[in-house]
Formats: sequence, structure tokens, C-alpha cells
Amino acid sequence: MIPTTPENLKKINTMFNKLADPVGSLYVRWQDEKEYEDIKEYGKAIQNWLPKGFTLTRMNKRPFGFNFTIGTDAEYQMFVKGNGISWTRIQ
Repeated sequence: MIPTTPENLKKINTMFNKLADPVGSLYVRWQDEKEYEDIKEYGKAIQNWLPKGFTLTRMNKRPFGFNFTIGTDAEYQMFVKGNGISWTRIQ
């Protein structure tokens, strides 16, 4: 696996800081509405918030969040758990 470049780490961290609050708000809403709403609809909102060059590849119910790419073969995940919001490389 090729390490994530410093330039891409900076892009991901900038995106993360921008989306942490909105994604946290979506998580709270999901907790109330998950029996009635389609998780894919949340993905449409998030894709609109992502910066140019980022692509949402999948929404996740548990942990709540989404997978994304940034123009490379690497895949990442931004997620919300009880103790906070984070991101990680998954592939």
C-alpha cells in the first residue's frame, strides 16, 4: 500500500474540519429518523459538501459516516461514533 501523500493528508484534514459539524448534525438526525429515511439521501447531501476531487463511494449506517476517495486508489472513511468524529484510511 502506497502511503497517503502529505498533500492529500492536508486535503483530507481540511475537508474533515469543514464537514465535522454538518456530518455530526446528520448523525443526530439519523438516530431519530433511521427507521423512515434512506441513508442514500444523506449521501447526496454530503457529496454536495465535498470539495472538488473528492468522491463519496458509500454511505455507512454503522458506524454512521461515509467512504470516499480523492483521485487515487486509496479509500478513506469519515465516521461518527459515541466518542466523536474521525477519519481513517481503509484501503
